[in-house]
Amino acid sequence: MSAPVQAETVRLIFGLAREGSGSSGPMGVKFIATHLDASGIRTRDGGRWGVDAVHKVLTRTTHIGRLSGSHRPHGKTRQSDRGVHRAAFVAAQAS
Repeated sequence: MSAPVQAETVRLIFGLAREGSGSSGPMGVKFIATHLDASGIRTRDGGRWGVDAVHKVLTRTTHIGRLSGSHRPHGKTRQSDRGVHRAAFVAAQAS
């Protein structure tokens, strides 16, 4: 799976967590995993989505462009065009 496809999947997961699929309200991780599998969207390794994989996407701070430790000098952060907006990340954490 290419980086743009991965980024779009990450954005979709955050959108489903915040707003749902249009016919539903905000979705939990189990319903998101089911929705992705039913839509034929696979993980970056080509596998099916599970609760743990969706949860990791929703809680991984690198999706908002925050890198820490040895990845960035002096704890600096950057916004990445691959990730999601910080507000979407914070909203997903609250739900």
